[in-house]
Amino acid sequence: MKGNRKNWITVWLVVLCAAWLVTGTYAAYTKVDSIKRVVSTTTGLGARFSSNHMTVKGESDNASGYNVTAIPVTSATGVSVATTVCNFPQGDAAKWNPNDITYTFSAALLDTKGNPITASTQLNYRKENGTNVTGEDIAKELSITSDSTPCSFIDNSGYALTIGEQSLRTGEARQNVYKLTFNGEAAMLAEVMIQIKATPTDPTACGLSDGQFLAGRLRIVASSAQSTQWKGSFTEWDNRIDDPKTLDAFNYEISGTAQRTYRLTWDPGYVEISPWFLEDLKTQSNVQTDESGKKYIEFKVGGVGQPTSYRFVFYRTKGVPEEESWNSVQAYVTFEPAQ
Repeated sequence: MKGNRKNWITVWLVVLCAAWLVTGTYAAYTKVDSIKRVVSTTTGLGARFSSNHMTVKGESDNASGYNVTAIPVTSATGVSVATTVCNFPQGDAAKWNPNDITYTFSAALLDTKGNPITASTQLNYRKENGTNVTGEDIAKELSITSDSTPCSFIDNSGYALTIGEQSLRTGEARQNVYKLTFNGEAAMLAEVMIQIKATPTDPTACGLSDGQFLAGRLRIVASSAQSTQWKGSFTEWDNRIDDPKTLDAFNYEISGTAQRTYRLTWDPGYVEISPWFLEDLKTQSNVQTDESGKKYIEFKVGGVGQPTSYRFVFYRTKGVPEEESWNSVQAYVTFEPAQ
């Protein structure tokens, strides 16, 4: 009996150990599966819905706190400004959104204090006959074009417009361009702001929280500067971002009003241009290579009714050079008059 008792004790110990191993193994797999479920969500997506003139805002944010983009123009008439809505973070076209995006674009006409403008609103700018410009005078000369279709501001207790059913399909970096055009005297626009919004149908698909959207305000300021020549620069450098090595891509903006042919050159050993940003210039098939191996395009800019600025995204091609600084980055892209 004693021998049998020892055997049974041994058997029970084996059974208990086996049960413990099974329970521990089940618990371990349960924890791993739980982690997988967390990782598979899109909460870490980050905002992949952006604009060159708008930033992320929420329903609780006061509209008076929207960022104001001041756009100086030197032309007396015929102002054109391009606003983009993109499916990637500004400055990083490589991180395009894995989800399709649908949204509504809207714009409203405000005075410089942020109040809605109506047809009878009297503004400070005076016409040649001495009368004040009204909201109606500005609204009838102002439109926003999307997909080649101009949309006018409609007076409904304030001038506004809405462009619905906008989309950005996934699969690659994409942008929609909204061209704001004003055919009157440019100086009149100094009296107003254009408040713009892009409201996604599903903010979470964009990496945003519920109730968030893109919003901003444009302020067109007529400048008396003598120089109308175009110039180009990295916006990150202009905004004094400290270290270029932290960036996966660069924004490069050109601006001016003079009508002339320019050359945009870049070094493919360091950066490559995103082809979507050549659409407005109609230059996709005109990319050439010079004797040193650098790529370039030549195109005409300026003139009445033409945009006064363009922005391009250049993404890295071979990683980040160890000794990179803003001095070296400046050589990646150049912009100068064509010979």
